Amino acid sequence: MESLKAIRIKNMIYEGISIPKISSQLNVSKASVYYHYKKIKGRRNSIAIIPEEDYIKGEFLGAFSGDGSFYYEKKKGHYSIRIFLNRIDDYDYHLYLKKLIEINFKRKVQIYYEGPKLLTMRIYSKKIYEFIDSHLIMKDKTKNVCLKRGLDYYSPEFMRYFVRGLFDTDGNVQNYRIRLKTISFALMEQVSRILTQFNVTHTFRTVVDPRPNCQICYEITIRKAEMNNFLHIVGLSNPRKLQILIDAVAGIRTRVHTVMH
Repeated sequence: MESLKAIRIKNMIYEGISIPKISSQLNVSKASVYYHYKKIKGRRNSIAIIPEEDYIKGEFLGAFSGDGSFYYEKKKGHYSIRIFLNRIDDYDYHLYLKKLIEINFKRKVQIYYEGPKLLTMRIYSKKIYEFIDSHLIMKDKTKNVCLKRGLDYYSPEFMRYFVRGLFDTDGNVQNYRIRLKTISFALMEQVSRILTQFNVTHTFRTVVDPRPNCQICYEITIRKAEMNNFLHIVGLSNPRKLQILIDAVAGIRTRVHTVMH
């Protein structure tokens, strides 16, 4: 036999009263209310999926490794994933990445504009959270981010698109070079090994900034003569950076114009 409280919860759901309001009025947890809500009206949100294609998984994880964070909001019970981009320079890229996530992971991406330059992409999903956690080490934010498993575990397509996603978010593309700089030695060592596997010539060095409170950085540089090789083997999905790369390979000096959206 159902309890009186369960009957009251169901009646309030049928009346169209919101989950937070039911929770507050009856002094029950939102999870308890949602349990009955699912039985009556079905899930409010579809469950995310993890795509089978290695290139999609690799590109997403690469982009996340460049400018992402994830955490569990205990009070709200939310698994939050965020990717931070420049709202001016990366505007077209955020449209591409949003579509990639929503089509392939079946999860809505929320967009927030914070300040004059920051664009934040936010996803709520326990399944995607666990997917990221199963593949990436994320201790001390970006300092120790890297792939958890050895490179032998991953397919060539995964590795190629992982590097692409990383350069899309964290790379710097100029007419005469492509550069990637982070404070994670482990990540940069992995990227260097992947580029070597694909025969993309590059330099890998340590950069020490003498200014106070600056951390040691690690930098990968691909010079002008190797940019065509990088374009055809790894490529880029970030439209602005890709255009600079194509122009550089063609011998056209790009003048970068940015437009506020």
